[in-house]
Amino acid sequence: MAPKVVVPADFGVENLHCEFHGNVVIKLQGGEDMRANSLILSYHSSVFVRLFLELHQSVVEMDDFSKESVKSFLEALYSGEIQLDRQLFRDVNKMCHVFKVDWLSRRCGEYFADHVGVVRPSTCTDYQTLLFLFEEARFSLKVIKCDKMLDMVVQKICSLENRADIFVEPYMKNYKELSTCQLDLMLQITRRNPVSLLKIIRKNLICETGELDNPSRYLLKNLDLSKCIRDDEPFFEELFDMLDNMTSLCDRDALFVHKLYRTSVKEFKKYKGSTSSAIVPEQNCFSPKSETLLHVFCSLESFKGLTRSEYFQKMKESPLVSNLYMLIDGLLIQFEKLGLTPEMVYEMEEIRRKRSWRRISPEFISVDHCHHDDEPMFQSILTYSSNLTSSDESFKRVGKMIGADNEISKDNFCQLELLFRTPLSFAFYLKHPDTAYCSSPGKCGFLLKFEPQMKSGEPYKFKVELCVDQEEYPDGLHIHPELVKADKIHLVLGYESDDKDLIFGHGSITWNEQGIRRSYVNESSFKIFEIGAWQLPAILKTKMIAFAMAPKVVVPADFGVENLHCEFHGNVVIKLQGEDMRANSLILSYQSSVFVRLFLELHQSVVEMDDFSKESVKSFLEALYSGEIQLDRQLFRDVNKMCHVFKVDWLSRRCGEYFADLVGEVKPSSDYQTLLFLFEEARFSLKVMQCDKMLDIVVQKICGLENRAEIFVEPYMINYRELGTSQLDLMLKITKSNPVSLLKIIKKNMKLGEMLFDDMSRYLLENIDLFKCISDDKPFFEDLFDFLEGAKFSSVSDTLLVNKLYRTVTKALKKRIGAKTSTVPENQLPNVFCSFESYYGLSRSEFFEKMRISPLVQNLYMFIEGLLPVFYKIGFSPIIVHEIEVTRRERSWSRISPEFFTSCHSVFEAALVPMLENSCDLVSVEESFKRVGKVVGPNNGISKKRSCKIEDLFFSPMSFAFHYKHPTTEICNLTGKCGFLLKFQPETKSGQPYKFKVNLCLDQKEYPVGLHLHAGLIRADKIHLVPMFQNFGLGELKYNHATFTGNGNGVSKIFTDEDSLTWWKIGVSKVQPCSKVKIMAFVTI
Repeated sequence: MAPKVVVPADFGVENLHCEFHGNVVIKLQGGEDMRANSLILSYHSSVFVRLFLELHQSVVEMDDFSKESVKSFLEALYSGEIQLDRQLFRDVNKMCHVFKVDWLSRRCGEYFADHVGVVRPSTCTDYQTLLFLFEEARFSLKVIKCDKMLDMVVQKICSLENRADIFVEPYMKNYKELSTCQLDLMLQITRRNPVSLLKIIRKNLICETGELDNPSRYLLKNLDLSKCIRDDEPFFEELFDMLDNMTSLCDRDALFVHKLYRTSVKEFKKYKGSTSSAIVPEQNCFSPKSETLLHVFCSLESFKGLTRSEYFQKMKESPLVSNLYMLIDGLLIQFEKLGLTPEMVYEMEEIRRKRSWRRISPEFISVDHCHHDDEPMFQSILTYSSNLTSSDESFKRVGKMIGADNEISKDNFCQLELLFRTPLSFAFYLKHPDTAYCSSPGKCGFLLKFEPQMKSGEPYKFKVELCVDQEEYPDGLHIHPELVKADKIHLVLGYESDDKDLIFGHGSITWNEQGIRRSYVNESSFKIFEIGAWQLPAILKTKMIAFAMAPKVVVPADFGVENLHCEFHGNVVIKLQGEDMRANSLILSYQSSVFVRLFLELHQSVVEMDDFSKESVKSFLEALYSGEIQLDRQLFRDVNKMCHVFKVDWLSRRCGEYFADLVGEVKPSSDYQTLLFLFEEARFSLKVMQCDKMLDIVVQKICGLENRAEIFVEPYMINYRELGTSQLDLMLKITKSNPVSLLKIIKKNMKLGEMLFDDMSRYLLENIDLFKCISDDKPFFEDLFDFLEGAKFSSVSDTLLVNKLYRTVTKALKKRIGAKTSTVPENQLPNVFCSFESYYGLSRSEFFEKMRISPLVQNLYMFIEGLLPVFYKIGFSPIIVHEIEVTRRERSWSRISPEFFTSCHSVFEAALVPMLENSCDLVSVEESFKRVGKVVGPNNGISKKRSCKIEDLFFSPMSFAFHYKHPTTEICNLTGKCGFLLKFQPETKSGQPYKFKVNLCLDQKEYPVGLHLHAGLIRADKIHLVPMFQNFGLGELKYNHATFTGNGNGVSKIFTDEDSLTWWKIGVSKVQPCSKVKIMAFVTI
């Protein structure tokens, strides 16, 4: 399901007051009008919904407010942001209340809280600032019936020691003109020091005689006079002496003063010696904007003692759980070893939609980064969920430590104990999706500050705050505070691990109010911290992993399908076959730049879409409103074409996913009609939309069927004379590995067609691999050409062509017979220490051209690794990247995993990262998969170790187990996990390390317990090995491209440095033989 539109969102302020999109009029002061879109306003406010849909008003009077404030208010509804000032604040705040725009009301509260927060005892605050805050807070109470602002202001003024001088005295200068509610506030502000208020009263009364005025009586009656006696008894007596003289002529006032004196003295005597309790103001919810990450060491106290079902229900509804990350971390405490039922996962999806939470990064629940106990729960989420993760709504970033000189270090790790003992800061690079252009120096990102909290001198917890003060940021980093918010950052500690690259410490700081419960020294004399359910060494290397959630709504989004074909909101007409529909121009424009041009440049209010079926257009429009679509074979072609015509990228991806799912369901038992549908839709996509990706995966799938000739090629070619050359080319491609099957079809068709040798037969014969045919089935080859002698040729040239082809092929076969070939054994991995030495000495362009046609280069991985040593200094230009894409298609190579480009050696980073950015056709998560090898121990058991020493590979025979379930293996009844075993056989040279061979083990008897091979699906030439190890023995493990591949010299140099440390030169890498290495296998389908 697509996320429901959540405001605030950036709907584009440029779309406000747009003649085309604006279907309602806003009346401003001075007779000015503004145009706005009814649907955008309705998203923010239920009041607007009622005005438009129930009362059918197309004109809204807003001239009770200033023109500038209304414009700012409307711009905020369109942009999701507002710049407030003192002149705008009152009207904007009131409009938020009148129109019930909750998020903007909160922003007003934050703006107000920021101004209150600036007021400090240590700063010189002027009276006008305090008066503005005080009066706006009173207005809020009077008009909006909200006392939160007033509570906050009174509390702040009460904290000022000089409050009487800078605020109370000037405010009370003419207190007789004030109302009782204003006097009550002055009484509250001076409650701790009532003498100050008495002095103001005395000052005002000293020159007067006669009766006491009502405000003075009210103040005297409500002041805490007993506290005045305790604080300053001489002044108290002096005041009442003055009051006695003043009221001597009025019996009523004299009686009032006498009674007041007697009561005060009586209370003083009663409580003499005791201390009065200070008033604790009610905590306000408009507190100054906090940048603290609230999930760090938050409390689970209220969830204790519940059953699992009660716990799950409370977690879903609790206001303490503010995002999906917190929910998952909380559920782990109860469900980590059990997993979740499908119903629970579906409920999680529903609560995410109801609470408008962002989806999480898929890396957060990756089994590659979780503790073994957490795997069942994460596996159940990954299995049953289709709507909890998104790479567009949440981003993983790794923090870099800030050094003492306030510079960003290259170190991603720190010791665990340091977090609990030393104030630290970490820099995170993040360019928010909303930041299209940034002119600030350095990189976009944010800074997190860690503040330890000790308990009896021992480490306990720490606070984490998002720093929003740019002055505290290191050089080279800046923040966009309007886009990065503390409540949109979820922090996880990542721990170094032997059996996984990195383990995320789920639940170690979230929902762990006890912090470090205890620390102790274990048998190995290591200090251990017990943090939540984790037992961790104090010296453990720890990474700061931040998952940042994007607050902006991105399409696809649920704009509400009920708003489609709405008379009020629909300001454009869509022409269907025999029917019209109304739609909102702004909603369509969000999805498509084509609609933007139609509406704003060409001013079209009617869009003709009758070239497509009525049902497909309705499904297309509903998808743009709801963010979801249910595709079937009847709808697919038109919807897919509309995605291309109107450039709706996300829906185009959905069509691609639907198509890929259908291709994935193809089996050897699939019928011809299913394959024909896929094949023709893929051809249509190439022909009309110039997109070959669908055709690539269909051809690749059909090529993987052993019975492809019988179930597809033969029925498709039954009338091959009516096909075009492009269709014949595809048949040639599909039968490339078995061209004899195609020749048999040609022969069969010629028999049925009166032995006619036409242009299509000629085309096939010219382009088929006849050399492979004669190699695979020589008797049939001879029989075919005998058969062709009796064919009806349309010209002499056809006869000559057949004779020439026969002679050429047989001549080539004789030349090849007996020739000595140097081939890699079938089960040996071809990329390991292969040599490209014959290409050295060429220019870059010559090297590139030779590599792209070389038979030694068997896949895209080898091609890129082979190019790296030559191109890494200058990088790959967009033109070179395009040529690599062309080569991939020409040689029918699979796309590679995007992970091949990440975590690479710094030497190659400058070349590989731009390649990934400039490419649109080199990577695929569906065609290639990364797997990490686990060391097989001497007892033939799979250990948890994922690394070994580099020298072990070159001196000792080793085996590595890889878990890998091929996508075509839907059901497997064999014991253990699917995967494969690679065996490393070292080759020394004069007793020194040199190379090793790597073979795919095909004998199941040699496999460890718990692992089995599907030999028909895993091939050695489809496995590409890349090592990960530390460079110069330092830092984290990185991919070392061009170390195995293209390195015919193996270990080319062994030397000792000035510190007597031994180093090996392997390809471009300089390594210590005792350093750790991981073996990464990239498997292509």
